[in-house]
Amino acid sequence: MDSLIAIGAGAAFLYGIFAIYKIGWGFGYGDMDVVHKFSMDLYFESAAMILTLITLGKFFEARAKGKTSEAIAKLMDLAPKTAIVLRGGIEQEIPIADEVAGDVLIVKAGAGIPVDGIILEGYGSIDEAAITGESLPVDKKENDKVIGGTINKSGYFKMEAKAVGNDTALAKIIKLVEEATASKAPIAKLADKISGVFVPVVIGIALIAFIWFVLDKTGTVTEGKPAVTDTIPFETSKEELLRIAASLEKMSGHPLAAPIVEEAEAMNITFEQVNDYELIHGQGIVGTIAGVRVYGRNRKLMTACGIDTNLYSKIEEDSASTGKTPLFFAKDNKYLGAIILADTVKPTSKNAVEQLKRMGLEVIMLTGDNAKTAEAIRRQIGIDRVIAEVLPEDKEKEIQALQSSGKKVAMVGDGINDAPALARADVGIAIGAGTDIAIESADVVLIKSNLEDVAAGIRLSKGTMRNIRENLFWAFIYNVIGIPVATGILYGATEWLLNPMIAAAAMSLKGMTCMHCAGAVTKALEKLNGVTKATVDLKKKTVIVEISSDKVTNEMLRATIENAGYELK
Repeated sequence: MDSLIAIGAGAAFLYGIFAIYKIGWGFGYGDMDVVHKFSMDLYFESAAMILTLITLGKFFEARAKGKTSEAIAKLMDLAPKTAIVLRGGIEQEIPIADEVAGDVLIVKAGAGIPVDGIILEGYGSIDEAAITGESLPVDKKENDKVIGGTINKSGYFKMEAKAVGNDTALAKIIKLVEEATASKAPIAKLADKISGVFVPVVIGIALIAFIWFVLDKTGTVTEGKPAVTDTIPFETSKEELLRIAASLEKMSGHPLAAPIVEEAEAMNITFEQVNDYELIHGQGIVGTIAGVRVYGRNRKLMTACGIDTNLYSKIEEDSASTGKTPLFFAKDNKYLGAIILADTVKPTSKNAVEQLKRMGLEVIMLTGDNAKTAEAIRRQIGIDRVIAEVLPEDKEKEIQALQSSGKKVAMVGDGINDAPALARADVGIAIGAGTDIAIESADVVLIKSNLEDVAAGIRLSKGTMRNIRENLFWAFIYNVIGIPVATGILYGATEWLLNPMIAAAAMSLKGMTCMHCAGAVTKALEKLNGVTKATVDLKKKTVIVEISSDKVTNEMLRATIENAGYELK
């Protein structure tokens, strides 16, 4: 392309200078025919416009490529710049670059975890959404692994650094994004193949034409946050259960506490004063309300209180099977009931999956969530297959595996952990409400965070690809017609060179593609079992379909037209 631009702009400019010389010569010798002829051959504005438009295009291309660098920079910013290290029994704050494997680090509540490692003592509630995709914080204790770039929401612990520098999970994600974004789109490769033949041929013809004449010449399925789904009181009222639970949870900074407090506030429930508040790691929280001890959170605490497991074991089993999280509460060793939380599915997700499946696509969910939660969501919205508990590199590898089997893969994601997979996929689709890094690593952004827009995007992309192929075809046809004219093949008979009338005639041929569209819709519909005839009326913008079976539904007709790359209004 650069070769043609340089030759085209340069030739236009030089020929313009030559034309000025000829005009001057004509005036000097009184030859007005020469003056008139060459006054039509001043192409300075054409040369300037070519370079202006191409430079503008290059600017947009460079800016688009720069987004990858921005995404990588933001990934690097996830890890803290400094860390608190324990050396010789003294706490020191050191730059992250000075950390070495084996260092003992201290991580406080609200702090980022600097590197990958193992907890030596203490505990923490870790928000790993950025790395694993797990929507709820994960409680970590002694001997549990922690990942650099995640956040300690609550708790305090000491950890041993196991992987530092380029060996951390975050550094590997950065590397994956860099590698995956280096690939080129298939349509760009097609254009490269065409131009690889087209450019040398055009230059060759131009050289021949130059010799021939002595002198005339001239383009994330869920909401992502927990919410209360059920309140199950036992021998008490719903209001009383929520009052005790919310009063106790309001003292906590745990992410699961917020939805319970919000539920109570929505019901205008009055909070009680809690005294002697205490967090028992791995079990839950306790406190005193009006002189009576109250307890909340998991089954371990209920067991420690001596509460009969038969009262809540079925709730726990049912919740696990539906991908929900139960929190149990008791007062003075008496079981009060359970509050069930879940990362709720977006209302539009089920319909979106149905649309994609009607288009003949296989829908696969890749997630860092636990298997039970993922399976429950799969059943709920009708996804074909689910792969759960996967790390970022596993998502990217799964995309590669699908591509290796010959499939075209579109990846929809919204988190930092999705960035490598988004970049690796044939088409990366980012949810608009997702992180900047996911958006910048993707090819398409869904502004409204609605999965139904994925199907709409696919229909739009089919139309776009159809336009691109048509443009390539017509560009080829225009040049097949235009290049011989430019060489002067018609000059002897008609004195035609490149004339605006020829360009106008060539452009008018583009209107013929409307018949191509009509033919494509007709062909697609008549392939549908039960359709005997389809007639497209371009003026009325309608299609009349004759059917021989009542099994042909409006939805089937709509899906067929949309799969052909068109829109039914």
